Amino acid sequence: ILTDAILLARRGLIHPKILSPKELFNNLKETRYATNNKQLPVPLESNQFTNLIDVSDISIFYKNHRLIYMIEIPLIEQNNFILYHIIPLPIKQSERGIYAFINPTYSYLGLRSDKQLYTHLTEHDIAKCKKINSLMICKQTDLLYQVSAVYNCESELLKSARLENILNECDVRVMRIHNTVWYQLKTTNSWLYTAPRNETLHILCNDDKPRSTQLYSTGLIRLSADCDAISDNALLRSKTVSVIDTVEKDYIPDVKLNTSKLCEDLKKSNVNISDIHLLNIGKTPHLDIQVLKSASSSLDEIYKEAEELGKHHRTKTLYQKVIGWFYYIIYTIIGLVISYVIAECSLISKCINILRLCCVPKEGCVQYFYKCFNNNNRTRNSRPLNEPRQVVTFSAVPTETIEFPQNYQIPQFERNSEIRRSRSRNSRLSNLA
Repeated sequence: ILTDAILLARRGLIHPKILSPKELFNNLKETRYATNNKQLPVPLESNQFTNLIDVSDISIFYKNHRLIYMIEIPLIEQNNFILYHIIPLPIKQSERGIYAFINPTYSYLGLRSDKQLYTHLTEHDIAKCKKINSLMICKQTDLLYQVSAVYNCESELLKSARLENILNECDVRVMRIHNTVWYQLKTTNSWLYTAPRNETLHILCNDDKPRSTQLYSTGLIRLSADCDAISDNALLRSKTVSVIDTVEKDYIPDVKLNTSKLCEDLKKSNVNISDIHLLNIGKTPHLDIQVLKSASSSLDEIYKEAEELGKHHRTKTLYQKVIGWFYYIIYTIIGLVISYVIAECSLISKCINILRLCCVPKEGCVQYFYKCFNNNNRTRNSRPLNEPRQVVTFSAVPTETIEFPQNYQIPQFERNSEIRRSRSRNSRLSNLA
């Protein structure tokens, strides 16, 4: 018996010869356990002995040549709490391919039946819960919060508050989804889905009658135990399950999650939501919370990236404006210089005259070009090029005899080269005549 008792104790059981159910119940009746509105998890009846042992923690140790059993029986509150499994579900936004969801702080939420108090639970807390038929007995590891007095994400969702409060209190994340994603519920043959486009779900049952339904946006699919379903990227297999009595109607907050305010804020910084680098969940059809968190961006991250993009756009715009004004000034200066040169030298008309003069063999282009651009060579004897040449004609005049006094001296004139050049020129002109 001693060996069996030790082996059973290691498995969390008590040998009936060491402690019978009747002895245990009698001891519990004599103990004042009902304090602070606490009560035993099961009624003190003989058929509840196994359930009482299942929810209790049994430990054994050896002291003074004796085996000592320690039985920890939980005392529960009279108020019942409804346990909710918080599942984030991406919601399609107005922008193509963009989805938003709320990243939960805790995986489970315990809400009192009157919806006035709630508490948080984790996966680790749920694993330590004890089950009795349709009930779960869990140890309270967090405080009880007043729904109407506390302002956090869970309380705002329970109150179905305004979207502005939801965006301020909750961790709203944004991502891209290009393929249908699925999340299977554990208690029933049900799947949550998010479909970015219209998709046909083919249902096959044992009666071999083909069935189909259309999937779009977000929804819930329930299948019978004898039916399976095939989508474009997943196979949904149903199984026989026993529905637990504690499964209540799904609680869906009456809040339409949208990112229109986010897009308006981004436009103020001259940034579009398409400019933001949003992650994609990829081709995996499984809607896992960790995958959603790693493949999404929070609103704070998006605003930070938008601020950096806005600074980059402003810097780029300023640079383009400076470069544009620089080129404008350069082109203006060049135009003014060219206009000044043309106005000062009459370059166009002079070039035309040079071309015309090149056809005259006696003047030559080089000489005229020198006259054009050498302003110091302008003399009073110069005449316009287009002035007609004057031709002087000399004729014979009859001579008369002039008598001079005896003492009159005839003046002598010195001939210089200039006069000779003039006479020679006049002689040439007379020859031309």
